Amino acid sequence: SQELLGDNCIHMAFWDVDTADWVPGMTDKEVASNIAVHHTGGTFIDFKKVGTEFVKVPVQITNPPKGGVILQHDVREPSVRGTDIFLRRARSLGVDIVPLDEIEEFKITKNCRL
Repeated sequence: SQELLGDNCIHMAFWDVDTADWVPGMTDKEVASNIAVHHTGGTFIDFKKVGTEFVKVPVQITNPPKGGVILQHDVREPSVRGTDIFLRRARSLGVDIVPLDEIEEFKITKNCRL
């Protein structure tokens, strides 16, 4: 399927960091922290569903991957504000933010119409 997608100039990038920004009750600071801890380590705010409610569950990340594709949703204010907070801190954390097409695995190798 990857070859078929490539032949049609469709490139997939799967996320591997879910910041839980979509969970009701997440604050902008928690969203920013959830992005940062995947680089620095620390407390990640995860969640579990209890009935119809989401309950925050702190999880320690002691061996962070120091990179990845981050899933974000722009329909909730805490997501937007949290991303802004993180982006302002990224350089001091030593985080490089690059477009997907600058990463070898995601480079577009065909002459696709955009």
